[in-house]
Amino acid sequence: MPSYRKASNERLIFLLFYFALSASMYLPGPYFVLYLNTHIALSWIGLSYSLNRLSNLLFEYPSGIFADEFGRLKSTMVGTFLFGMSMILLTAFRRLQIHIVLLSAFLGGAGMAFISGSLEAWAVDEFGKNYVKRLFSDMGTLKNISGVVASILSGILVKYWGLEWPLFLSGLVGVFSPVVLLFLPDNRGYSGDETLLRKNLRLFRNIDFSMLVFLSLIVSSMLSVFFVVWPVTLKTLGAPESILGPVYFSLMLSMSLGSYIARRVSKPLQGVSFFLISGAIITAAIGLMVKWNTGYIMVLGLLYVLEVLIGLYYVFMGYIRNSIIPSEIRASAISLISLMNSAVGVVLLPLFLSLGKLHVKWIICSLLLTLGLISLKVWKTYLSSVPSQSIDPKIALESGGNPIHRKDRKAGSLLLPPRPPEGEQEHNKCREEGPLEI
Repeated sequence: MPSYRKASNERLIFLLFYFALSASMYLPGPYFVLYLNTHIALSWIGLSYSLNRLSNLLFEYPSGIFADEFGRLKSTMVGTFLFGMSMILLTAFRRLQIHIVLLSAFLGGAGMAFISGSLEAWAVDEFGKNYVKRLFSDMGTLKNISGVVASILSGILVKYWGLEWPLFLSGLVGVFSPVVLLFLPDNRGYSGDETLLRKNLRLFRNIDFSMLVFLSLIVSSMLSVFFVVWPVTLKTLGAPESILGPVYFSLMLSMSLGSYIARRVSKPLQGVSFFLISGAIITAAIGLMVKWNTGYIMVLGLLYVLEVLIGLYYVFMGYIRNSIIPSEIRASAISLISLMNSAVGVVLLPLFLSLGKLHVKWIICSLLLTLGLISLKVWKTYLSSVPSQSIDPKIALESGGNPIHRKDRKAGSLLLPPRPPEGEQEHNKCREEGPLEI
């Protein structure tokens, strides 16, 4: 396994593909709905969105199992191709019928499921855990820069050729970009007798994984609300509609700045804590500004700061997640977390958006981050030995690939399996089912 620094050719190919993949997903942008609405009613667009989410939920976990058993790059290639075909399908007919839109939505949801978790799991195992933070920093920076480039390009395409061209170009990139992955070695995960589903479900016996999932669900719910309400907030406070596009580009650049800064921070769990504290304060402040109608300038400044913090959070959580989840089931476990986030989001997002006035939604964001902070403090202080300090580069690894923290080796954690009671240790050596050791 080459290191992230030494594998320059592989790293270049991987980052090139990731840039193309991100651009493919960003290219349709706001023109996606506008193009569909020239052919079908908004009610049908809403139905297609629901079908897209349903398809994603159906394929999310099976695609993770496919990646761990047959190859993570293979799963990524299938997913990217399906996503690309879903875009091309929408532009292949002069008169767009509803059944074509629904088929496209189904393919797109399935494609995103095959990509989710697989590419991340491949990269972490290929380049090594010691470079996870830099890897996620580079990926986050590239993702947001590609979003800016794609947004500008799609605007030019619409102006000179038409609404369908951003979708068509997105599809072409999605269909043909997986070719570059043929130049990279594939890897996969678990190959034992126990089923991957059973192996993944047993992770919930461990405090580290359970708390990781709980914190991810809380923050994911907050971010879902945030991404919906920020443009509405600016418009409500008097921001001209003409600036929302440039603001969107610059917010993505702010997030990429946060991703870049994250590589300089040596304590990822403290970084997540800083995000939760700062985010709770900022969202509460925005809620008060909305209630008092103070104008959009100060709110816009706080949004830029919050986007930087979100960029930090994504890198830190990627590092922590891959320090906890063992290599052999990494893709399927990440898909499981993504599946739970999506399922909870389908229920909670409409609920949160229906509660109260606009400022109440920002207070909800603040309360969710506060709840996340409390759970993080409990996790860090009382329950587990997840790496809250700098990880020694010479980390010892268990057979399953989990780092053992030198200073705090508490039982009951993924980082160290629970010790059996006195007298049962020899018996457990012969048992097929024993303490969780992955």
